Amino acid sequence: MGEAGHLRRVSAAVGIGALAAYAALKASWAVGVDVGVRDGARWRQMLASLSEGELFAALWGTVGLDLLAIVLLLVLASARAGGSSLLARLLRTAGWLAGTALLLLGSVALAVTLGPVIGLWPTAPGDPGPLAEWVFLLVYGSFTVAGACYLPTTASQRIRTTAPGPRPAGARHASPRVPAPIAPGPDSHS
Repeated sequence: MGEAGHLRRVSAAVGIGALAAYAALKASWAVGVDVGVRDGARWRQMLASLSEGELFAALWGTVGLDLLAIVLLLVLASARAGGSSLLARLLRTAGWLAGTALLLLGSVALAVTLGPVIGLWPTAPGDPGPLAEWVFLLVYGSFTVAGACYLPTTASQRIRTTAPGPRPAGARHASPRVPAPIAPGPDSHS
């Protein structure tokens, strides 16, 4: 496995781990486990204020999106996702968009969450809410890590589609299956 393949697989594995942590947290809430909840009565009251559709979207819907993001990382990490076909280009576009969105959202939210913790600004007065602080760190940290992992995973796909060496006449990308010339032919004037 080449350097790009190793980077692709490692970054995809780390990203999948980050996304799985977020999905596990949301799935635990969906089945009624109050992990990370410091005020159970207020948490249940907040959940009860949502309609069935809103509750489903807030819990299982986000788990589904997370699983879709994991599948996209798995496909991008596979050896078959490279190439110049329309599907390969759509997958790379989805990877760039997912990585950028997750990285921006996660890093901004993580900075806002960590600001008072590391003393950048005072803690906002008022009610901290029903969730423990570490929940926000886990959620926004997983978004940031997953976004940061999407980018090299997706970038390695682009690297694989432009193999070095001679390109056939009229070809936009060199095919990895085109053999390199072995020796000059008898017509050579060397």
